[in-house]
Amino acid sequence: MHPEVKAVLERVVADRRALHRIPEPAREERLTAAYVAAALRELGLAPRCDVAGHGVVCDLQPREPASVGPLIALRADMDGLRVAEATGLPFASTHPGLMHACGHDGHMAMLLGAARIFAANPPRRLRLRFLFQPAEEQYGGARDLIAAGALEGVDRVFGAHLWSFFPTGTIAACPGPMMAQTERFTIDVTARGGHAALPRGTGDALVTAALLVTALQTAVSRGVNLPAEPAVCTVGELHAGTAPNVIAATAQLRGTLRALSSEVMETLRGHVRRLAAGVAAANGAEAQVTFTGGYPALVNHRAEHDLVAAAAARVATYTPAVPVMAGEDFSYYLERIPGCFFFVGAGDPAVPVERRAHHHEPGFAFDEGALAVALSMWHELVRSLDG
Repeated sequence: MHPEVKAVLERVVADRRALHRIPEPAREERLTAAYVAAALRELGLAPRCDVAGHGVVCDLQPREPASVGPLIALRADMDGLRVAEATGLPFASTHPGLMHACGHDGHMAMLLGAARIFAANPPRRLRLRFLFQPAEEQYGGARDLIAAGALEGVDRVFGAHLWSFFPTGTIAACPGPMMAQTERFTIDVTARGGHAALPRGTGDALVTAALLVTALQTAVSRGVNLPAEPAVCTVGELHAGTAPNVIAATAQLRGTLRALSSEVMETLRGHVRRLAAGVAAANGAEAQVTFTGGYPALVNHRAEHDLVAAAAARVATYTPAVPVMAGEDFSYYLERIPGCFFFVGAGDPAVPVERRAHHHEPGFAFDEGALAVALSMWHELVRSLDG
């Protein structure tokens, strides 16, 4: 471990635990932003606050401004989740019904640690911009931060995510698509209802919806070129019926589509529309399909990925990542400028992966040893870019 990393690691752990206690949902990160801004001011920096809501943006100038180099942005997300914590940690959430269940507390602590290192010993030529971004879990806070000018003048952008599926001591990424384009769909089924004892002439929206849940499984298994084109179609909600002796006149399904390309996503949409119309017609019902766009696919740039892979190999075990079907709004940055997003393994190596509590679960808790790896990675990446 580099001495610069070792010198700030204890404070990084303390920051993580302090932030873990005060989770706030997307677009409500007031206490979180205040903590981050105060920590940056302690370093003699001048953060810009309330950017695109509760975002915090902070620039760091190089040691030799006469030979100023490129501007590099490093990003951490800030929002927690509406999850009731069940970790039993001594620093568990003090906000009922809210939790940092995806590692964003660690992301902020890691980036504050990088700010501590580079404020004490700035890069020689490289300019740094620290992006503390709100609303990643919902609303696409990255898009709002971009609209507020956070990428103005930035040459490259990098982001990291603690990832419990990989063991501590590993860093993973891949060039090209690494995380999925996301989209939600709603299917409203209508049919003639009636008395449960007198079914003749009814359409039964509930039965139609149940059949449609099953039929939608073929949107991927028979509609996409698996495994060459990964895709997901999941129905997560089904609402129907008002009483046990009433045939339902309405039903609603809600679900998510995931794909690594817009072409495959359009194929999925087509299958959902076709299946909804066909199953409804076969049962004397009607189906209205509505799509709600999510985040674009996260596509890493080759040159920046190679820089990340080289830096990672010097501080940890680098592992080529297989694309995952989760979504991430860092994708908006990568649509604008070159950059790379990478995973930092944060699963306890002593616990089999299937027994770990994973992201968005009430018991989620990452291995704090991953913070040292992540901070070492930020340090190595910036110093290597500084030449």
